[in-house]
Amino acid sequence: MAEINDNKNNQTQNNEDYSGNTDIDIQEIIPTENSAVLTAIKKDKCFAIAVISLFLVVWFCVFLNNQLKLTNRKQELEKATIAFNTHDAKQIINEMMVKCPAGEYNMGSPLDELGRRDDEIQHCVKITKDFYISKYPITQVMYKNIMGINPSHNKNDNCPVENVSWFKAKEFCQKLNNCTSETRPEGYEFDLPTEAQWEYACRAGTTTSLNNGKDITIKNGSCYNLEEVAWYANNSEGKTHPVGQKSPNAWGIYDMHGNIWEWCRDYYGPYQTEDLTDPEGPKSGYFRSDRGGSWINYYPSLLRSANRFCRNPNYEYNFLGFRIVLAAVKKI
Repeated sequence: MAEINDNKNNQTQNNEDYSGNTDIDIQEIIPTENSAVLTAIKKDKCFAIAVISLFLVVWFCVFLNNQLKLTNRKQELEKATIAFNTHDAKQIINEMMVKCPAGEYNMGSPLDELGRRDDEIQHCVKITKDFYISKYPITQVMYKNIMGINPSHNKNDNCPVENVSWFKAKEFCQKLNNCTSETRPEGYEFDLPTEAQWEYACRAGTTTSLNNGKDITIKNGSCYNLEEVAWYANNSEGKTHPVGQKSPNAWGIYDMHGNIWEWCRDYYGPYQTEDLTDPEGPKSGYFRSDRGGSWINYYPSLLRSANRFCRNPNYEYNFLGFRIVLAAVKKI
């Protein structure tokens, strides 16, 4: 009986010793291999947390940067709109127009460009005088300020005006000239751009199919390179969008690709193959040229810098508008 009691006392003492020892090393209880596994798991968790944290920081910085860009672009558009409404050519030039320096470039597209069409024969064009081009397509509020009406289907002051014929676009330019007759630089007038001026301004020194220095990657469908600079069928949700939201080209010109097709001054016709100086297109014809593509187009190839189109100048569509240039009047 005494032996049994001694055993119980020993067991109790052992239990007390174990429960009272709070500094037991886990390595004494868990085998070495299992300890290494736990250590690895802890390291993996720390690494995963670090990666997730870094991703969230980068995402937030990108999001914040994009929001700041949009805010700055909205302020820029607001200044341009205010300047335009003054009918003061000097203010319009400072806030609304972008200077395109004289120079030369290859108009048209190379034979191997994806989506190329037969009417894009590449040839050298020389622009002998600086000209100014509006950094945005003419918006609805700008058009209404000059013409007194807003013919657009998708009503929004900051969206490009659409549903405008070539003749109405020309009338707008003439009325703007009348409004600014006392403040315009001598020998300069507002007008629609020629095809040569339009493509020169669109490219801004690039030779790629898009003016962001990138090429389209597919003829029909979603194209990431295009989405940086254009509203088209794959991202437009079936309507025009406020101007200046996409990235501008190197000269600070917005919406040259997509949102709306833009009327040009020229009659449509085949290119000449020889080098040209300040070309203005055919001297006669029926259809007028338009450029840039729009929110309605599914084919990225239609929104390339070199792509050409033409329409009856009387036509009015909810995807067709214009932008303006201020250029030296050609002496006859």
